[in-house]
Amino acid sequence: MGSLTSPEIVRLFAGLAILLGAAMTLGELARRVRQPAIVGETLAGILLGPSVLGIISPSVFRTLFPQEGPGALALETFVTIAVVLLLFVAGLEMDLSAVSRYGRKAMVISLLGIVVPFSIGGAAAYVWPDALGMGTGADPLTFALFFATALAISALPVIAKTLMDLNLLRTDLGVLVMTGAMVNDLLGWLVFSVILSMMGTATHGHGPWFTVGLLLLVLVVVFAVIRPFVNRALPWVQGRLVWPGGVLSFVLVLVFAFSALTEMIGIHATLGAFLVGIAVGDSPHLRERTREILHYFVMHVFAPIFFAAIGLYADIAGHFNLRLVAFVLVLATLGKVAGGYAGARLGRLHGREALAIGFGLNARGAMGIILAILALQYRVIEQETFVALVIMSLVTSVLSGPIMDLLMARRRGVRITDLLSPQTFVPELAATTLRDAIRELQRIAAERTSRPIAEIEEAIRRHEALGGATIGNGIAIPHARLANLRSPVLVVGRSIAGLPCSTGDRTPIHLVFLLLTPREDSLVQLELLAEIAARFEDEEMRRAAMRANSFSEFLAELSVTAATMPRGHERA
Repeated sequence: MGSLTSPEIVRLFAGLAILLGAAMTLGELARRVRQPAIVGETLAGILLGPSVLGIISPSVFRTLFPQEGPGALALETFVTIAVVLLLFVAGLEMDLSAVSRYGRKAMVISLLGIVVPFSIGGAAAYVWPDALGMGTGADPLTFALFFATALAISALPVIAKTLMDLNLLRTDLGVLVMTGAMVNDLLGWLVFSVILSMMGTATHGHGPWFTVGLLLLVLVVVFAVIRPFVNRALPWVQGRLVWPGGVLSFVLVLVFAFSALTEMIGIHATLGAFLVGIAVGDSPHLRERTREILHYFVMHVFAPIFFAAIGLYADIAGHFNLRLVAFVLVLATLGKVAGGYAGARLGRLHGREALAIGFGLNARGAMGIILAILALQYRVIEQETFVALVIMSLVTSVLSGPIMDLLMARRRGVRITDLLSPQTFVPELAATTLRDAIRELQRIAAERTSRPIAEIEEAIRRHEALGGATIGNGIAIPHARLANLRSPVLVVGRSIAGLPCSTGDRTPIHLVFLLLTPREDSLVQLELLAEIAARFEDEEMRRAAMRANSFSEFLAELSVTAATMPRGHERA
């Protein structure tokens, strides 16, 4: 049996060390300038790849990153494991219950957000296969379906990070964008698994319809067998085995087993990992700390190496085609933004809010790059198309946040300090539960708005059923929109002892912000929710709010933070 020689082992680990070190450094620099880490990580790979290092010193490049032989195979194996784990983490972040909670509005946004770009991309690739760089000998239909999927899919991790940076993750808009991205990812990977079978990659001679049947069988097994099994097994694993090692081992056994299963039956290994991620992440018994460990383990070790390795595949200097890059970028952005916008408008969202949803879904990030790598490996696309898709994925990820921030820019300058008064501040709540605290604040809101308590309670209950009131860090923001409300109303209550939280976050609730905004002005709610999240993200601010002995002191603390908040959070 062949094995790596000592010099090959030295080169392998030296290459991995340089790749990870460069990716970590440039990824951190990207975060400092409020960009997704994958931008810096991919740039690190481009600098170390044939586009830069390969031109400056071809011998060093070939020594560190051999393109053939046992060393190349070992590096490719490591990258394959990385992409499988990355898709597992993407599955962990999915919340399928959000789709049912948001009903028709979420489904319309999700479906149009994938159908419109899929149709535009597929039609363009079928009509102009040569112009879009179809691989030599590739089937035109397979190429068209791949290109359609690459333009239709969204990047769930990048979108989640963007919404967190903008403090919009727990708002109505944020949940709708995340729900749309979840459905996009799920449908996109299901379609792409069928496309992989059409490429002739491990189909064992079976046609695509046979693979579709196998795929449906895998879905049934995952959701009818594996999902309840995980739900029952996790309490036993977490209670009987060493924590967190036992849980990590249990989860990775499932990931690798299902990756092997899906690859064996002609569906790519990444889909098996993705589905296991959904099954594990959906369990209420998965501790939040365990989820964080899994996330850090993958996103700070394997993901940077994977994204940096992209640069080793992409010869941008030798295969950059400006016309093709521009064409792909326009097609991708036009299709995704138009689909998200149309779905949001049909869901009765206002123009700027609907446009923000479209641009929120536009980020391709990791998902677009993974699809491009697989298609390049199976010779469905040429190098020029691969480079264009990588650039498109990076550009859409970079622009998503700033454009959403611009669209959500404040128009009226309403701030929470303008809405508070001694009458809307409760220094010590009498309630001992979050539900009773909300009722206590609702009575004050009813007096301020001259609305029946029942109307306010029903409106807040509907919103809670959709996305919940807690945002973490001991903060709860029950909120609702009321028709014909003249101006926003904010009532704040404190609980020194803390209120028990019914969600997975075990941190007691100390501050409750009850927010009512006009139904006709959707943006003002988003602005105020984002401002509250931004102000109280800082632990010292939360402590100061709890130390305040009066409304005047509480307001003074808020005024101080207004002067020190980052520009990304201050829009007045």
